[in-house]
Amino acid sequence: MGPNVAPDDAPVPEAVEGLSPRTAARLERALTARFERFRRRNPEAVPGVMLAIRGRVSFSLRLGSIEPGGAPLPRDASMPLGSHGKWVVALGVLRLAGQGRFSLDDPVLDLIGRDPLRPAQWGGFNPSGVTVRRLLNHSAGLRIGNCASLPIDSASPGLGAILRGEAGVGEPAQIEAEPGTRFAYANAGYALLQLGVRQVTGEPLDAWASRELFAPAGCRRLWFGPTPAFRDRAIPGRDWECKPVQARRYLTHSSTGLYGSPFDLADFMARVFGSGGASCGEVGEANSQANAMPIACDSRPVRGGGLVPPQLIGEMLREYGTDARGHRWGLGIMHRNDGGHHSISHGGWRDGWWTFAQCWPSLDRTIIVSGNGWRLGEFARGLGEAMEKAAND
Repeated sequence: MGPNVAPDDAPVPEAVEGLSPRTAARLERALTARFERFRRRNPEAVPGVMLAIRGRVSFSLRLGSIEPGGAPLPRDASMPLGSHGKWVVALGVLRLAGQGRFSLDDPVLDLIGRDPLRPAQWGGFNPSGVTVRRLLNHSAGLRIGNCASLPIDSASPGLGAILRGEAGVGEPAQIEAEPGTRFAYANAGYALLQLGVRQVTGEPLDAWASRELFAPAGCRRLWFGPTPAFRDRAIPGRDWECKPVQARRYLTHSSTGLYGSPFDLADFMARVFGSGGASCGEVGEANSQANAMPIACDSRPVRGGGLVPPQLIGEMLREYGTDARGHRWGLGIMHRNDGGHHSISHGGWRDGWWTFAQCWPSLDRTIIVSGNGWRLGEFARGLGEAMEKAAND
């Protein structure tokens, strides 16, 4: 689908469900005004934004354009979603654990063998402490590892070779602290989990996740790896000077290589962590307050969207510890408290695109905002509270 050209960067609203027309119009006006104030402070910093609310209500909005002065972002725009792959992979690992394929406390080397993490990479520590659970919550003691990438049409040299430091791209995996003694963000840990998924299922992560996670949820525009379907819909990001940035092929799909639509990502997150369990493109329970977003509701169990057993979703939503930057980690997700309500969140940036996701399970609400510029954080900061105020004024 090509972009719909609208004059003067007009906002492009989507179908709204669970909100009255009056409330939806207030939201649209408030978000448009917020975006215009942001652009006045940061001319050309972020040409366009895609924003979605999912759960008990469904609301989507596209603001700005593909490029300064250009056409609006199309509804089916796709972009690199970066580290959002981590919480998706965490769900996949929990799905496999729920099928009895392994335990969360199994050493990862029991799944993948020692070839990708050889004794020279152990740093004098016992690798049996590098368990699946600790890789998921960033407490396995691994060095962060960089995000190896190549031009989008390049062939991958193989993940094992990258982790061993034999590929000429990326950094080798390295244990640099006693497993279980600290929390420190580590891309390399998710690369090891990617190998584990392949070893257990006999399939590459991209094929397995498409069939076992995205297809059951009805999300056809999420992919691990830059597939032809992604390339057909890809919109270039923008650097600090608003120059276009072309998407690249990230070799560790699990840590940095999720691509697709932020609208589908919002649908997927709401299905798994909300209480309604609706499929992508569908809407959960309608809001009973005709002119307001739900600001409170009874605490309801997170069902896992039929993809992961509820008890294992509970393991994912546990708070395990805090890293040096103050991030409070679950399995693949961060914990936050905003306005008295617990939420989970993650961010992702790659190739000139920023995407922020936050979900309030007890409110059955997910918000995702994605923009084609490096300064999106200023626009996104406090967005949930601003939307709440706009909807209920």
